[in-house]
Amino acid sequence: MQVMNETQRLFQLLSENYAQAAAELANFDPSAVVYAESGWRVQDIMSHLLAWDTEVVRALKAYRDGGSYRIPDYELERFNHARYEERKNQPSEQVYVDWFDMREQLKIVVATMTPDQLAGEMTNPSGRRGKANDLIEEITSHQLEHFADIRAVGAWCAKPS
Repeated sequence: MQVMNETQRLFQLLSENYAQAAAELANFDPSAVVYAESGWRVQDIMSHLLAWDTEVVRALKAYRDGGSYRIPDYELERFNHARYEERKNQPSEQVYVDWFDMREQLKIVVATMTPDQLAGEMTNPSGRRGKANDLIEEITSHQLEHFADIRAVGAWCAKPS
């Protein structure tokens, strides 16, 4: 029995998470409002996930290559709102394609990191320090939390009768 190393484990985690997301997104109504207080729809949540995945990829690449990256002048609410404003009028199909592309980039970066790098401490996009593998698991959990919220409000596409 072969034991997976950390690189393989995280790559598999991302692959399984990606496959589940693809299957579920096909059934979600992109225009369904999930968060009443902000008005965020399914497609806005996907834009939000895309924004965070993009920043995680930047931070992981920088760390892998011997440097560091953090979001300039980071403040959570300001960052989230700015990314929302950038993409709120984009077609949902484009948001989804961009998110899937970014998830592929994330998998590629993980595949090019050593187990020692993944266990090492790095600067996260927010500026805090933490282990690379924890950041990858956090971004996966972040998506799962939002998908649970989408399912909880019943944001399913209408099925023809």
